[in-house]
Amino acid sequence: YKERFPKATAQMEERLAEFIQNYTPENVLPLADGVLSFIYHQVAELSRDCLTKSQEGLITSVYFRELQDNLEKMLHDAYERSESTELTFVMELVKKLFIIISRPARLLECLEFNPEEFYHLLEAAEDHAKEGQLMKADIPRYIISQLGLTRDPLEEIVSLDSYDSEGPNTPETDDSAEGKVRSVKPPNEEDFQTIKLISNGAYGAVYLVRHRETRQRFAMKKINKQNLILRNQIQQAFVERDILTFAENPFVVSMFCSFETRRHLCMVMEYV
Repeated sequence: YKERFPKATAQMEERLAEFIQNYTPENVLPLADGVLSFIYHQVAELSRDCLTKSQEGLITSVYFRELQDNLEKMLHDAYERSESTELTFVMELVKKLFIIISRPARLLECLEFNPEEFYHLLEAAEDHAKEGQLMKADIPRYIISQLGLTRDPLEEIVSLDSYDSEGPNTPETDDSAEGKVRSVKPPNEEDFQTIKLISNGAYGAVYLVRHRETRQRFAMKKINKQNLILRNQIQQAFVERDILTFAENPFVVSMFCSFETRRHLCMVMEYV
């Protein structure tokens, strides 16, 4: 690949190096949202890994497909698990990385394309269709499945047809429009009532608290900002928040939200 397309490879590596330099977590202020911060770090690691593999000549079309799948999954997680305004930044970051790898990925896919294998698959699909006496409408879908395509173009055609048949959408009611526009109120210390002190650590304390509206109990970890600065542990606090926010493990407590006051960083976690 590097021998056939040296310019495309050099251009991708140059853009990846520039991307890493501009968007490395050490050069950007930490994101307030834990989910987005975790995804942001993962995108940075994926870009470094892509650059390393390209320099070592280990890039394949399979690697590019896996990289694309990972980025799309991260975007899906960002949409599903975050309502922060920082979502736009993460989306643009992933989009930039997609643009950088798009041309080399297409070139490499063409380079690795095997016409003989493709024709064998088509012949096998035709024979299977004749032997099994499949319905005419099922033959295209079988060919698509045998070719290993990740997206079914037939479904896109069907969805477009159904969209055209439905006609223009009816206007939204005032209630539904207002519900979409209504913003979520960010959490703050006034939302919680302190019940008792659970533990007191080196640079923070954990309190048992109760949400004033839902009456649900949580464990709130309050970390003194001044102690973080003196101990040079600011990055450690953000990493802890990101892991607790993103982790889905029965042996790790879940974190519901985080916010800051004038003196403390507060993490509201599951109380067990």
